[in-house]
Amino acid sequence: MYFSFLLTSIAALSTCIGYLFTYMSVKNIDRFICISLSFAGGVMTFISIKELIPIPLKYIYKNNNLITFYAILVIIPILTYIIFKILNKMLKNNHSLYRVGILTTISLILHNIPEGIVTFMTSLTNVSLGVKLT
Repeated sequence: MYFSFLLTSIAALSTCIGYLFTYMSVKNIDRFICISLSFAGGVMTFISIKELIPIPLKYIYKNNNLITFYAILVIIPILTYIIFKILNKMLKNNHSLYRVGILTTISLILHNIPEGIVTFMTSLTNVSLGVKLT
């Protein structure tokens, strides 16, 4: 259990390290953001396709949980759409940079909390998969 907590903490601290880049002064900020997002997207896509997607798919087909899988696949985007629609109405009159900051913060929260839970639970059941996920 302690090792699972350690892995989850490492993943959370990695996100915090990424926040430090927001305080950097860069001459060509558009180019820097483009390169950073491309790198992050490439790494996440590679890890997902190579390491994370095949194992759950085997589990889903093995245990016939396709209905649950498709329900989650449909419900999560719908909930996200509803949340952003509500936030757009609430933040309509605010400054655009403030609005971007609020929406980004909520997106990170919606992403990182379940990700932390998944990392912890995965590390409890399979340490090698928990390390890959971290």
